[in-house]
Amino acid sequence: MCQHESVRKLNFDRPTYAVIKSDMAQLLDGKKSAQNLLDELKATISTTLAADPSKEAPCLAILQVGANPASAAYIRRKIKIADEIGASTKHISLSSDTSEEEIRRQVKRLAEDSAVDALIVQLPLDQKQVSSSKWVHETLEMIPPVKDADGLHTQNLGHLAAGSSTPSHWTAPLPATAYGIMDLLNFYKVPLLGKRILILGKSRLVGMPTAQLLMHAGGTVSVAHSKSGDWSDLSRNADVIVAAAGVKHLLKPEQIKEGVVLVDVGIHRDEDGLTGDIDHGCYEKAGSYSPVPGGVGQMTVACLMANLVNLWK
Repeated sequence: MCQHESVRKLNFDRPTYAVIKSDMAQLLDGKKSAQNLLDELKATISTTLAADPSKEAPCLAILQVGANPASAAYIRRKIKIADEIGASTKHISLSSDTSEEEIRRQVKRLAEDSAVDALIVQLPLDQKQVSSSKWVHETLEMIPPVKDADGLHTQNLGHLAAGSSTPSHWTAPLPATAYGIMDLLNFYKVPLLGKRILILGKSRLVGMPTAQLLMHAGGTVSVAHSKSGDWSDLSRNADVIVAAAGVKHLLKPEQIKEGVVLVDVGIHRDEDGLTGDIDHGCYEKAGSYSPVPGGVGQMTVACLMANLVNLWK
């Protein structure tokens, strides 16, 4: 049986929360949306194992190189969430002076391990001798598409681009953050069909796949990036803006219209804690917005787990 036939589609008819326009912007609460998805995944694992006691729980392998504090914290969260839904993890931690040859050997070993259902290489690699972007790409390509928890293999990105894998019709892993943005908007019933949508940022991890998923959902999508010049005319006319440029408070109140939906993917630390790519003053004009923290970041881990469970199924 081929990969597409064997995968169970996630239920996108689960309870949703409509966005209600009032004098205050509607909070798109990633914690609530993520928990809803995680509860579904936990039930799926429990039901599947009860029906087939010989089947093992889904297993996610995480390969870490070095001791980057942010990466370490993110991995701890992944392990915690996996445990909460009834999945298992294998965390392989390599020192920062590990050779490129050894890193690839470990990726190959995990890819061939029948007990591993999905695999991620935690980025960025924290190496003493920094590998080229080409080498990193080639290493990620060693992960089989049917074990690609991050949805970054070119074959899986091809399914996304062709529209043959979407959150509502999952047939192959999707990049977790883009998947999470779509799930968050779906959870709150944010209308996308025919809406003018602006993506700030064109990265392979977020901007590019998010733009494609939003186009598949019927949005009229524009993408602005560091070479785009002044994009304020696009932002002032946008019904939905996804800020994923990695620039603190890039989007200002004077660059948006009243009632816009704002999705903030950026994460930056300042004297007041964590903040995003969207200036907080924008919230007063928005119809709804996702906060930082407590927004898309919550969804990214939940949708990584959704990829894991779907691959396992």
